[in-house]
Amino acid sequence: MLDPVIEKFLKGKKEKWLKEKMKKNTSLDKKVELEKQAEEKFSFNIWLPTQADLANQIAITTHPAKFSYPSIKKEHVFFIKTTSKAKPDGFVRSGNIETEIDAFGNATGIPLYEFMTLKLNDGRTILQHLEEDTDGIKEILKIPNVSYEDLRNKLLSVTKYENQQVRTHERIKQVYFPVGDV
Repeated sequence: MLDPVIEKFLKGKKEKWLKEKMKKNTSLDKKVELEKQAEEKFSFNIWLPTQADLANQIAITTHPAKFSYPSIKKEHVFFIKTTSKAKPDGFVRSGNIETEIDAFGNATGIPLYEFMTLKLNDGRTILQHLEEDTDGIKEILKIPNVSYEDLRNKLLSVTKYENQQVRTHERIKQVYFPVGDV
């Protein structure tokens, strides 16, 4: 059974798509045809595998360089896991503060990013479930003729990058602020 949060998400995507396609003067036959297309396009079993195939067009990051230096031409990605325990060392840094994730890349990947950051009824995101390989996500991702492992690997590719080397773009300023005696 599909989680109600996912059902609501797909319903919203379908309604938005229909609103963009239908005009005031759209014929009844055309409306019926568009509604049929929308039902198919936004059915979970079709929508998710299609989006998973586009996963390589976006990257989820905690530290997009464009925020601090907008004229950087090629994005440098920093994804820092924030699930580890904080180590208060007197500095404000990613490991010591809660960091939200963001995405960059092709705009066609935005719906997938929105999907991956949906919070399910247990308070964890789909991304967290995928990373933890939970039984709940295995149940949700049971799609006919689609391998769970293949789908999971494609979806998780948004957090894996060609260059895993941790580095900072030379134009990004790094400033450390002491927050008191430790």
